Amino acid sequence: MKIGLLGAESTHAAHFCETVNRLMDTPHLITHLFGDDNHQMEQELAERYNLTVCGSAGELIDAVDAVVIVYRMGSLHYGAAMAAMKAGKPVFVDKPFTTDLSQAQSLVEYAESHGCLLCGGSNLKQLEGLRPIREAAEGSQVMTVSFAADPDSPYEGFW
Repeated sequence: MKIGLLGAESTHAAHFCETVNRLMDTPHLITHLFGDDNHQMEQELAERYNLTVCGSAGELIDAVDAVVIVYRMGSLHYGAAMAAMKAGKPVFVDKPFTTDLSQAQSLVEYAESHGCLLCGGSNLKQLEGLRPIREAAEGSQVMTVSFAADPDSPYEGFW
C-alpha cells in the first residue's frame, strides 16, 4: 500500500511518517508527498523518509492508495479530502478536520453516501513521550484537554 501526505509545513507530516511506519512495521508505507508553499520542509521530509515529491495534490492522489492530509492551514483540508474521496481513496484528515462546520458535515455526508473511508483526528497520541499520559488516562471517564490557540496567527488560530 502506498500512502501520500498532503502538506509539509506542519511537524505532523514527520510524525505521521514515523508513527505509521513504526506501527505498521513497514519502512516505507508513506511513499509520496505534496507539500505546500514551504519547499524547504518538503525537500527535508522527502530526503529523510525517501518520499517521492509530487507536483500537485492531484498527482499525489493519482499515485497512491490512500491519502493523509496534514496541511497546516485547516482551510485546505476540505478541498483536499473531497478530491481524494472523489478519486476513491481512503482519507485521514489531521486536526483540524475542517475550519467550517458545514464543510465537515459535507465531507461526512459524501463519505457515507459514496461508501468512502474517511477519518479525522490526530496521530500525536501515538508519540512515545505521551505514553505516561495514555497510561494515566486508562480507565478514566473524564479527562480535560487544553491546547494553545492564537486567533491572530497566520495559521488560522492553530500553532
